[in-house]
Amino acid sequence: MALVKEYADGFVVREATPEDKDELCTSFNNVYGGMDYVEQMYDHYMENPKYHCFVGVLDGKIVSSVYILIKTVVLTSLFN
Repeated sequence: MALVKEYADGFVVREATPEDKDELCTSFNNVYGGMDYVEQMYDHYMENPKYHCFVGVLDGKIVSSVYILIKTVVLTSLFN
């Protein structure tokens, strides 16, 4: 089940899907002066369960995105 949050102004935050790739790459291809990595990494983000990807949609168009990497850290005591 996809996570969706709709706000009063019509802004929607939802989980990204593989189908969002083309729109994301087209919409944001000049954000970092052509140095963006989303096009090369998007499939990896979609396939890797450690990544959680979301898009913001307004009036049917993707206007924002975020990629969250969840890392597990294991701490061990120095004083065993």
